[in-house]
Amino acid sequence: MTNGDWKSTGPSGDWAGWNGLWEPFRIPAITLSKTATNGNSRHHSVCYLFVMKDSSQPEVWLRGLLVPEVPPLLQPVAHALLQAAEEVRRVVGPLPVNHLWARPGGAASVGFHVRHAAGSLDRLFTYARGEGLSAEQRAFLDTEAEPGSPPEGAASLVSAFERQVDRALAQLRDTSEATLLEARGVGRLQLPSTVIGLLVHAAEHTQRHLGQIVTTARIVQASA
Repeated sequence: MTNGDWKSTGPSGDWAGWNGLWEPFRIPAITLSKTATNGNSRHHSVCYLFVMKDSSQPEVWLRGLLVPEVPPLLQPVAHALLQAAEEVRRVVGPLPVNHLWARPGGAASVGFHVRHAAGSLDRLFTYARGEGLSAEQRAFLDTEAEPGSPPEGAASLVSAFERQVDRALAQLRDTSEATLLEARGVGRLQLPSTVIGLLVHAAEHTQRHLGQIVTTARIVQASA
């Protein structure tokens, strides 16, 4: 695996458990090496990578991990998205349908925030690739607040969000650091941004709605 002039070495074979992202697992330690200007190599060893559902664990960015194959400059984006996926499963997973779509005080529902977080992540990463939105993406945007008939349940919401995080992580792995400052247009007006601007904003925006998910869920549960 190569990310710019970074190279990973380590045990051969698949990254066992990576596809089981939402259950406890570990990935073999890898080493990142970068050739210094004097021709010597400096190494940074990476210990086992854990992604845990246990809320007593430190947040993902504090676990001393590097997400395999994601460029170093994009590791914080990956950490934020992995944290959001864990929290969505922990908070949203147990909620009954009536709690998911309740609107306390007229505020947006938990269901809306989960759907919007997934949809906006998809749209922002699309812009980061230099592409426009499809008709399907625009249609989803128009229906994010609608529960559906019957109303969408927790398992479906969580699964859809996790799939979008998986797709985002795949795009991060395919993003070269050399492209991060390339210009990108956003929305119909093609407002100016960059690849890294869009990716970082996507992580920040996801975390913002994660906070609203957690808070709204607590209010709804307390009022039940």
